[in-house]
Amino acid sequence: MKKKIKFLVMFMILSISLVLYGAEIKEKEQELEQNQAEMEQAQEELDINLQNQEEINIEIDELDLRIVEVEEQILIVEQQLIEQQDKINSTELLLEEAIKTRDQYYAETKERMVNMYKNNNKGYMEIIFSSDSLTQMLTRARYVEKIIEYDTNLLEQFEEHQILVQTTKYQLNIEYTQMQQLREEELEKRADLEAIMAEKIQRILELENEERQIEGIIDELQSQADALEAEIQELIRQEELRQQQATQSQSSSTSSTQYTGGQFIWPVPGWYYISSEYGPRTSPIFGTSEYHSGIDIPASYGSTVVAVADGRVITSGWINGYGYTVMIDHGGGLVTLYGHNSSLNVSYGDNVIKGQKIAGIGSTGYSTGNHLHFEVRLNGSHTSPWNYVSK
Repeated sequence: MKKKIKFLVMFMILSISLVLYGAEIKEKEQELEQNQAEMEQAQEELDINLQNQEEINIEIDELDLRIVEVEEQILIVEQQLIEQQDKINSTELLLEEAIKTRDQYYAETKERMVNMYKNNNKGYMEIIFSSDSLTQMLTRARYVEKIIEYDTNLLEQFEEHQILVQTTKYQLNIEYTQMQQLREEELEKRADLEAIMAEKIQRILELENEERQIEGIIDELQSQADALEAEIQELIRQEELRQQQATQSQSSSTSSTQYTGGQFIWPVPGWYYISSEYGPRTSPIFGTSEYHSGIDIPASYGSTVVAVADGRVITSGWINGYGYTVMIDHGGGLVTLYGHNSSLNVSYGDNVIKGQKIAGIGSTGYSTGNHLHFEVRLNGSHTSPWNYVSK
């Protein structure tokens, strides 16, 4: 940047020297030298701000990684909660069945006790030895043996199911405690996520402030240059013409793919709600007016993002503001952009087909929640996605 400034100033000095004479030349040279010194000083301030910007961007990147990590942890806890609830449901059914069976044995045991009490005036030995014959005595002895065996088994079954009910209740209490711990863990992680998100927004606001400071320095440089505008107008015109020719040359370059027309498919299958439309809006982060260059499609973390049409990947990586981003060239100057992803499934130079998974939904970059920012650009300029896609 400094070299460009020095080169521009030397070129301006040479041009002015050709058309001005004597004291006027000396005066303009002094003005240019003073302007150069001020520009160099401003450039130093600009370098400091740019360094601050880079540091803040690194912090935002780290926060995005933490957000992705916590989102993954929340998914694991949510799955554990589902499994724990299934386990509790099974244990509750087991307890219900154990109580029902125990109560049945209790009722039968109680009935036997009542009958035994009513007939206690005639014991088993008396029944046996009051027989009229040996055969009758042996028969009665076998019956008494079976009755005693039945009563004993009935009592054992009752005691066994009583123990089963107690142990099942104890197990259920443990499972309830584990469920409560998982819920508390989920709440803690969601609180962590909110705190990280708030910190990320704060850093983004700081980044915006740094950018505004840089814009102020640039404006100051521009105001300094305005005093010499009449003398260097021709140089500016030539530079603008060169840049225009370079832009036109770049825009006219042919693409390896050709868009053949037709409707795009929806980029986030199964998620059709639009949280922010294409067009003017209030920034959800900075609270200022801005022109939203795409549409925002909220979806759960990690949901599939697909290519809306065949094309070639021209960007797959981090873009400031957009976070993890994919851009696909469909030919004919038509490009689609997919921003704020948590993961990327394609690389630069890949040829993709319509409907192929290219990324996973996330909240990286300038974002306050999981969603896809989807743009359509024609010859470099954003245009309404609704001209190409429908739900």
